[in-house]
Amino acid sequence: MRTARYLLAVTCTLLGTTQAVSNIVPVTSEVADECMITSVAPTLAFTYEATSPSGATASANVDVTCNLDTTPFLAYWDMSGMNPDGTYDLTSGGNSLKVMLDVDFDPTPTGAAPGGGSAYYYGVKVTAPAGQWNVPSGTYSRVVDLLVGW
Repeated sequence: MRTARYLLAVTCTLLGTTQAVSNIVPVTSEVADECMITSVAPTLAFTYEATSPSGATASANVDVTCNLDTTPFLAYWDMSGMNPDGTYDLTSGGNSLKVMLDVDFDPTPTGAAPGGGSAYYYGVKVTAPAGQWNVPSGTYSRVVDLLVGW
């Protein structure tokens, strides 16, 4: 009987006492370089006149935000649908107006982004070369993807 009471007393003591134990739990995270285009896609609009010796151009900026100390290094146009001569066709019905698309080679830093990231912009430009007399009047358009790498 003595043994049984002793075990019962120990069991009651263990159940009645709260004890904390600790252990070291390492927590790690790798922060990946990330960038995203943060501006609304600009519409590059212009009026084309075949008589203009320089053609017609339109330009805008595309904003890019990256996490701190990450820099975008490359912006380029999606080449699907590009003509062999490097132009793209803006279309209206079955007609087309040839244009050249350009983007800044290097991003321009604009300072700190909201939340502490890094902010940049790329200048984008469209040029319709002069002398396209075979293009009837109308409204011509196309959507082309701009890609940014980091």
